[in-house]
Amino acid sequence: MEGGKLVLRLRGGRFQARVSLGSGKYIWRSLKTDRLEIAKPAALKLLHEIEFKQDRGLPIFDRTFGDVIDEYVALRQQQHDRNGDRPKELNYTSTAMLRQIKRVSKFWRAYAGDKPVTSIDDTMLKDYVDWRRDYYAYVKILPKNAKRHPTDKTLLWESTLGRTLLKFATERGYRANMPMPLYRFKLRTHRVRPAFSSAEINLILNRIEQWI
Repeated sequence: MEGGKLVLRLRGGRFQARVSLGSGKYIWRSLKTDRLEIAKPAALKLLHEIEFKQDRGLPIFDRTFGDVIDEYVALRQQQHDRNGDRPKELNYTSTAMLRQIKRVSKFWRAYAGDKPVTSIDDTMLKDYVDWRRDYYAYVKILPKNAKRHPTDKTLLWESTLGRTLLKFATERGYRANMPMPLYRFKLRTHRVRPAFSSAEINLILNRIEQWI
């Protein structure tokens, strides 16, 4: 059909549509019917939807944010398994980093894992901060090492991972030509280590000399 752009095939008692994406790429979709008179218009509708997305630079494959998280974590796990904690190459993931990525990914999956990755915008990134602040607010028994009220530095790390996940999805074409959100979480409080007093410096120097 449509000059070869669309092909219908009967498999397992159900019609499937094969749509050409160009450059030798195809997409298959089940039409969930065994009746040709129903399969034809459904296939044409699918073709027109894909052409509409291609013309406007929209992603053809619908992926949820949870799918992106799973793929990203799997990639970082692969990097870790290949190199461990030894930076043999530019792209490597240490054990500590992998542990943090998996920990924080659970929050992002709970927050927006079932939403299309194309729906994650500035508002979603900004609302994550308030959602995360209240995540353990009313939990009676906290998980091990969990804090009821995350610090700004924790929220900054988690927000940065959210942007990293979106960048990862963009690089793989899951967001087509959609621009990256502009929102970035900013620290409200900056904790600076206090300077040593003269007495403390002298004490450190004395202890160093004794140790030597």
